[in-house]
Amino acid sequence: MARAASAYPEFRKIVATDYATITAQDREIELVSTNELLFTYPPATGVKTGTTPRAGESLVASASSEDESYVSVILDAREDRFAASIRALEHGFAAYDRTNLVIEGERYARADVPYRRGETVGLVAKWNVEGLVDKSPEVQRETKVFEELPGSAKQGTTLGEVVVKVDGERVGESPLVASRGYDGASLWERVWYTASRPFKGP
Repeated sequence: MARAASAYPEFRKIVATDYATITAQDREIELVSTNELLFTYPPATGVKTGTTPRAGESLVASASSEDESYVSVILDAREDRFAASIRALEHGFAAYDRTNLVIEGERYARADVPYRRGETVGLVAKWNVEGLVDKSPEVQRETKVFEELPGSAKQGTTLGEVVVKVDGERVGESPLVASRGYDGASLWERVWYTASRPFKGP
């Protein structure tokens, strides 16, 4: 829930607030966040403390550093919940790195040029795909070339897609575009291509 809510700027602003003043009709009320991480842990960005008889002392914490952000959840802490949260968040920063899993302009597939037997065109990524990975990630790049390609295409025409998964979870995708253009086949080339195809019996 915290990760989904963090997509909203107003939520991020509220949970990162350490001090606030509420103005009533006849007075001002000073409020101080109960999330000690906002005062003691510089990367902290939120989120919420909580204590109930059944859940005990708990804390949903978030932190950001450079281009990495993490959320930790400590329930029924049997120790200091703030120290436990810092350890969990620091583990995230230390164990994972953000890196390009697909690189813009790099070839990831080839496509057969329509009606040009033996002629192919390289398909390159249109943009980078970033992901958080540990020291030994299982990265899968699944490529798909469109079944019906246009008769002619310019350089940069989208002809497929590459999907990236890390440890089985989809993290992003990029269109695959033609690394060069190709012209449409002439009528003679179409006829010759069709006539020269291997015959397949019933």
